[in-house]
Formats: sequence, structure tokens, C-alpha cells
Amino acid sequence: MHDLELIASAEKLARDVIQVKKEDKVLVVTDAEKLRVGKAFAMTCRGLGAETVIAILPLTGEHGSEPPATIAAAMKAADIVFAPTTHAITHTRARLEAFAAGARVIILRGVTEDMMIKGGMTVDFQQLRATTQAYAEALAGADEITVTSEEGTDVTFSVAGRKAFSLDGFFHEDYGFATLPPGEAQPITDRIVELYDDRELHQRMSENARERIRKDFTVEETGRQTMALYREMLAT
Repeated sequence: MHDLELIASAEKLARDVIQVKKEDKVLVVTDAEKLRVGKAFAMTCRGLGAETVIAILPLTGEHGSEPPATIAAAMKAADIVFAPTTHAITHTRARLEAFAAGARVIILRGVTEDMMIKGGMTVDFQQLRATTQAYAEALAGADEITVTSEEGTDVTFSVAGRKAFSLDGFFHEDYGFATLPPGEAQPITDRIVELYDDRELHQRMSENARERIRKDFTVEETGRQTMALYREMLAT
């Protein structure tokens, strides 16, 4: 029964938001932790008549890891790529090359079964699209933004020449991908408030961040990674 609920949500997204057609070639890229969500999208797209293939990524443990070459090639061959994965593949060469080849890539990083059934994936996407577009237009028309709060926040910064965009769940040619779930402002706000209220958590995260910077972002390590990237690019 749980799978039926997942498929109902996946069908709404695939049919109404991404507009999967029967002539589309669809690839679903998922991993072991998101397999049930991935299968829901695969079965939905197949039910809509699209040629559908599912590929299982190895769990990498970090965002931005390149998919295996076989999956990267399949992404370029697809018309639509759904990517319900534990870690994001947004900023990978595979995603960029798939977009350049004409694929619409739908990023569903971290989407859970609960989110599919009763969370952020169940919103009214048309209403959300109108709301986020209105905010984007307001931001695009501004040269300067001031943020204040009752707690004493008072910061002003320039946005002159900046282009605003909205991640509303729909595919945008300008960005080269769609991201779901959209409208994450409230969850982010909740976590910021939690961090502000929990001083012990704040201290622990601060110490961990400082330790990571000392360990992973030294001049030597940054130089080593940069040279490795240059060598890899030259080799291709």
C-alpha cells in the first residue's frame, strides 16, 4: 500500500510538472537508500508509456561525485533523467553533459518516502511557481537588500547586476535542471532557529567546521586538488 502512495505522488510530478510523454526516453538514476522512490518514478514513467530504464548508483558518501561512465553515457542518451539520490549529482560533468546533449535532468537529492507522501512533494506546484516567480522578479528589480529582525539583525548588501531565479520544481533551460522538492525556505529557517537556540550544537558544529578547514583546506591540499583537476582535464 505504501508503494501505491509513492506512485500517486510520482505520477503527479511526472505527468503535470515534468510532463513526461510516451515518446520520451526516461532514465531513473537512484541508489540503494532511495530505491523505493526511484522505482516509483520508473513505474510511473513506464505507465505513462515512456521507454524507461533504471540505473543504481553506488553510494559515494558525498555530493558532487561523478556517476560511473556507463550511467553518464545513459544520461546523455535520455530525454529525461530523474535522479532521486542520497547525494546530489547537480554539479557534475555527467549532468552538464546530459543537459548539453538535450536531456532534462530532474534533481531529487535527499527526497524521502515521507516527503513524497505528505511533505514538500505534495504542494500545489502551479501556485508555488507563481509565488516564487513573483519573489524572483522582486529580487531582480532590486539593487540593494536589507535584512532586519527583532533580535538585532541589520545587514545590507548589494545585488546590483545579479540575476534572480526560482527553484520551483519545473525545468528551466537557463539553469539546465529542475530541483525537487522546491520551496525549502521554511525547513531551512527551522534549522537556523534550532542552531541559534541550541548553543551546545552551535559550538560543536563550529569546532567541527574549524577542524575541517584546518585539515582539508590548507594551501598544500588546495594546490594538490587543483593540480589533480588540471591533469584530469588535460587527459580528457
